[in-house]
Amino acid sequence: MTRNTVNISPGSSHSIALSLLKVYKSNRSLFLNTSYIILITAAFSGATNTSRRTDEKKIDKTEKGVKEKTQQHKVRLTRESFLRLIRSCIPSVTDKSVIFLVTHIVLLVIRAIITIKVASLDGKLVGALVSKRLRRFSKLLVVWMLIGLPASLVNGLLTWTKQNLSKSIRINLNNNIMNDYLPDNLDANYYSLIHLSGNKIKDPNQRISTDISRLSYALSSLPGQLLKPTLDLLLCARELSKSGVGNGEGTLALGLLAHFSTMILRLFSPPFAKLASEKANLEGQLRSSHSKIVNNSEEIALLRGHSRELDYIDYCYYQLERFLKMEYWKRAVHEIAQTFIVKYMWGAAGLVLCSAPIFISKFLNEPPNPNHAGDFITNRRLLMSASDSLDRLIYSRRYLLQIVGHASRVSDFQDTLYNVKKRENATNIQFNQDEITFDHVKLLTPADVTLIEDLNFTIKSGDHLLIAGPNGSGKSSLFRMLGGLWPCKVGKIIIPNSENMFYLPQRAYLCQGSLREQIIYPHSLEQYNEQEKSDQDLKDILTLLKLDEFKEFLDETKNWDEELSIGAQQRLAMARLYYHQPKFAVLDECTSAVSPDMEQFMYKHAQSLGITVLSVAHRSALWHFHKYLLKFDGKGNYSYGPLDANKRLKFEQERLVLEKNLRDLPNLKERLVELQKVSNAQHKKHKNPNSRSSTTISSLNI
Repeated sequence: MTRNTVNISPGSSHSIALSLLKVYKSNRSLFLNTSYIILITAAFSGATNTSRRTDEKKIDKTEKGVKEKTQQHKVRLTRESFLRLIRSCIPSVTDKSVIFLVTHIVLLVIRAIITIKVASLDGKLVGALVSKRLRRFSKLLVVWMLIGLPASLVNGLLTWTKQNLSKSIRINLNNNIMNDYLPDNLDANYYSLIHLSGNKIKDPNQRISTDISRLSYALSSLPGQLLKPTLDLLLCARELSKSGVGNGEGTLALGLLAHFSTMILRLFSPPFAKLASEKANLEGQLRSSHSKIVNNSEEIALLRGHSRELDYIDYCYYQLERFLKMEYWKRAVHEIAQTFIVKYMWGAAGLVLCSAPIFISKFLNEPPNPNHAGDFITNRRLLMSASDSLDRLIYSRRYLLQIVGHASRVSDFQDTLYNVKKRENATNIQFNQDEITFDHVKLLTPADVTLIEDLNFTIKSGDHLLIAGPNGSGKSSLFRMLGGLWPCKVGKIIIPNSENMFYLPQRAYLCQGSLREQIIYPHSLEQYNEQEKSDQDLKDILTLLKLDEFKEFLDETKNWDEELSIGAQQRLAMARLYYHQPKFAVLDECTSAVSPDMEQFMYKHAQSLGITVLSVAHRSALWHFHKYLLKFDGKGNYSYGPLDANKRLKFEQERLVLEKNLRDLPNLKERLVELQKVSNAQHKKHKNPNSRSSTTISSLNI
């Protein structure tokens, strides 16, 4: 069997190499530009993958005990959350943010082109200076000055469009979140977000006021962080490739050097997304601790809780300070490595590349080129611009991870609001303006603790209901479910709408505004002006509640929490009830700080206005204002039925007498013992004289 051998002569291999070189020369720009794009794509994809690996590798082995907690705070952005966030930032194609974004991108392209022109012009100026051509130098200097005008205009417009883009994104994000946080349909999403979301969102104020601002500014800076260095790098590489064979290839070699050096640099890169998210979380915790002191200053001052609050603030501040020290150290190590690699290592390679044509021409005994100095300056300027662009691309990877950190906090806020809104679209709640019904309702807390297994009762308009029971039996839970704050998971509820249901808590809430705004709350001044009531009606209400001294201060804006006593605040809250005149009102010990006479007047006047009250009242003097009684025993049972106030008051008086007698029983027993002792003493005293007299008589008889 014979074998066929193929002999390739050196001439044929040489011709193949020449043909390949010819193909390369004819398509040199295409090959180089494609290589640049692949290099940039590889740099970005490598940064993304490596950031995740470094996140996993940098879990310290000594922190295994808190590994689960660390994983809970893992920064991630799902596809659905990302799309929801994008739609919030840019709600439509015709939005102003799109116009500012497109304008900003066009200006970035123009500035990149101007940068290339200025770099080329610098080289020509140096060449004219070295060759001592004054006229050419003067012309180029005039051109250089003229280019400065559009360059200055473009830089100013870039700042303006960036600021307006940030403003537009922040407005869109705020509007989207506030529409869910404080919706027009009066759903208490802000309450459910804090109390019914598994305590996931503890700092909505921080996320609305700070995180949205940071995210909008970061997103507006993103085109400049990504597009400008990418354009500069591509344009600089293109210009270098035009300057002669070898320069483009040298730039590609620099790009490969940059790519592999950035792979080394990533070893020193901390998880920037996680750092940004954790920093915002700790700042929000510190801010919340200070807000807690402001909101509860009186209670803390009376209890002398300064030391305890200071300890907690110190703890929050120490956590933030310790985190910042760790963050600054990691960033410093990264900055040192990045500065050395980018500024000095790449700079040295660029100098070698720029000086190579000069030394090669000397080595080949070629005649000196008078344009060598200008070409060197131009190429050096272009390489410095390319190096700076690569540096900014590396920083942009870090910037992207920081944006992910801010976006994850805003996205978590949006996702939680979305889940709260979806959960509150319950079908087992119906509306009837003349009836309140709990039909086989299971009274549950947000932690799924059952208070009442099966609650059934119905009241019509005019059926005033008294609710009684020990603490923790379900009274407040009933009110929260009645007000729509807690979901009804089992059973059916029939309630009036918000206009015909009013709630007065024990501690009156006073908003920021004038006295008129306190009375008409939650109505605005525009809604008040649309009503048929006037300021005289408000003054008459104040007179009824013995708040005459404030009648002339309807337009005054004060800190009413400090201006009014607790009793006056409760009377002012009752003034709201008289102003709105709903069909049903929940009175949760809202008259505990007023006198008994004023309390009875409040109830009597409210019922005269046609308001059906559902009240928690511990004073027996208010029982005769109610027709029905709903009583919880605190053990999961309840009773519901008509309330005979006179009969119940008689029983109550008898109960009080019996309780008093039972309380006095130990004292009565002690008194009985004392009386028995006194009686025995008196008996002995009277017995001794009788014995002496009998002895005398006996002696006389003897």
